[in-house]
Amino acid sequence: VMTEAQYFDILEVATPPSESYGVEPGDEMVVYMKNENDYQPLRTFTYGADDRWTTPSPLYWVDIVNDPIELRASLTPREPAAHETQLPDIILAQDLSVRRNRAANFIFNHVGSRVVVELRSTVYSQEELNAATILLPDYFTGGREENATFIPGNTRQNVIVDRTNPQDQFAIIQPQAISPGGN
Repeated sequence: VMTEAQYFDILEVATPPSESYGVEPGDEMVVYMKNENDYQPLRTFTYGADDRWTTPSPLYWVDIVNDPIELRASLTPREPAAHETQLPDIILAQDLSVRRNRAANFIFNHVGSRVVVELRSTVYSQEELNAATILLPDYFTGGREENATFIPGNTRQNVIVDRTNPQDQFAIIQPQAISPGGN
């Protein structure tokens, strides 16, 4: 008696359209799998106009030796940082340990903090406020994503707040350890 082999995708990515805030067609998600001691890219998925994540080549459980497998993921920043002193909007998922034939449910979080600045004054005009340069003094900068891990930067410099849209003035900064009374 001959039976047909059953293949199940190890990774099928779904994002309900009603919960896809901030995810746009063309966005990419890279899923990494832990090998001996480090994580290596496993597959890249692209979000389509049809609200689906696709990858050029499916991955099947039969192709994976480890059980459980250790996974992590990152969403590729769509745009560079608003200013060279800022952090791009890096989004990473928590590490997962997934047993064979089980779903991998990633929970993503933004690495940086979005600092919103609103200038108001009874002394200066709106035009003068719109022309102002806003600096966040002596912050750590230079953080980056590497294999779905955040590597903090250790350069201290003034972070310049994006002023291209006076209605939405912000900076994305890497996590900071700030002592009481410090900046």
